[in-house]
Amino acid sequence: MIVVEPEGGLGNRLRVIHSAVQLSKATGHSLLVRWVEKRGMMCLYRDLFMEPDLFTVKDIRRKIFNRVTSYLLSGNLSDIIRKMRYDVILYNREIQENLHKKTDFRELVENRSKIFIKANQFFFEGDEGFFSPAPSKYISSRVERIVKNFDGNTVGIHIRGTDNRKSREMSPVSLFIDKMDYLLTHFPETRFYLSTDSAETRKMILNRFGTDKILFQNDIELSRDSRSGIEDAYIDMLCLSETKKIYGSYWSSFAAVAGSIGGIEKETLVIGN
Repeated sequence: MIVVEPEGGLGNRLRVIHSAVQLSKATGHSLLVRWVEKRGMMCLYRDLFMEPDLFTVKDIRRKIFNRVTSYLLSGNLSDIIRKMRYDVILYNREIQENLHKKTDFRELVENRSKIFIKANQFFFEGDEGFFSPAPSKYISSRVERIVKNFDGNTVGIHIRGTDNRKSREMSPVSLFIDKMDYLLTHFPETRFYLSTDSAETRKMILNRFGTDKILFQNDIELSRDSRSGIEDAYIDMLCLSETKKIYGSYWSSFAAVAGSIGGIEKETLVIGN
């Protein structure tokens, strides 16, 4: 059995789930996903997705997780317990080392019976396209109401703002405005779906281009420390995946995963390129 605990934000967690599902298929191991509710990801798996067919999910609420880990982490008990329970344990550091050595993760785990992986990154691509869990009916219905207004000229714009300093510095709003100006000059029929975690950025873009050219989620919750905030982020990701092409920010997995879900091109706008 493979037990995987995805870490990080929504994009990172979906990358981990993709890798785990592909590794499970390649090795024949069953898969359990431990979805831990944490600050920055304040929702459970079942809040976002349908019940999966390919693996089992264990939702763990933040209060329970914090209470248990605060006890286990004293004296490194958690590592000791895991070493007793699992044949292979992979954290981000071990994954990076094995990726650097071009290790085949199939060979690493296929003859082991119990594997534990806690990560926030891709570790196994697999032979199939990107795997993304099916969204819940509630999420799907909200996405459908938005994308029905898309056409073949709708371009996705994802501007990372409030919680990612590297993104703000390397992919300032001015780069996106310049790109949008260029597209509208050469392709006047272009419209944009805007996804951003910054209310100030949204206001700036809307003031510049107007609501005729900018589609977006109304009444969006920008905080990632609430269930509604994560739901709205996931809706944005799925809407981006339905556009013609996505322009995204540096050092952010959000737009990249949206592109993988939709099988569409994603370009990072970064200073110097």
